[in-house]
Amino acid sequence: MDFTIFFIPPLLGAFIGYFTNFVAVKLLFHPKEPKKVLFLEVQGLIPSRANEIAKAIVEGLEEFVTEEDFKELIRSALRRSLRNKIGYLSFLENYGILDRIADYLSKVVDAGVEYLSETIARNVELREVVKRKVEEFSSEEAERFIKQVAGKELKFIEVSGAALGFLIGCLQSILLLLLL
Repeated sequence: MDFTIFFIPPLLGAFIGYFTNFVAVKLLFHPKEPKKVLFLEVQGLIPSRANEIAKAIVEGLEEFVTEEDFKELIRSALRRSLRNKIGYLSFLENYGILDRIADYLSKVVDAGVEYLSETIARNVELREVVKRKVEEFSSEEAERFIKQVAGKELKFIEVSGAALGFLIGCLQSILLLLLL
């Protein structure tokens, strides 16, 4: 009996599994523009659903980024800037004046942050800014970004196709062995 026929199904299964998952990952991003293939119109998943993806990102950000987060971001930036600016007054620390100045400026910063964040919130629609920025992403930028973030996972999908194909090929070889 020629045992090479038992090695072919696992190897062929690994090749087919890897190749199909490789193509599936490529189809996430390509083709960037709709193309006719036989009687179907084909476009990559990411390019074809860019607007829906942008909307989902915006809704996710709105859910997790609150006005208080925004205020705290401004507050910490202003305090950091003030600390750098009043650092040269450190000689006043011995007289207790520096702490009073810092307390006073902290109150001024808090009041300013409140006013600033309310003004910004009224005049700048975060949803629209983020949505516009995401929609301005080119397909190439989106692909590069996604591959940068999820490159290992995409590679895992390809390799797992090979592993599953190999296992299925092994099962086929076992069945073939039992039937012969």
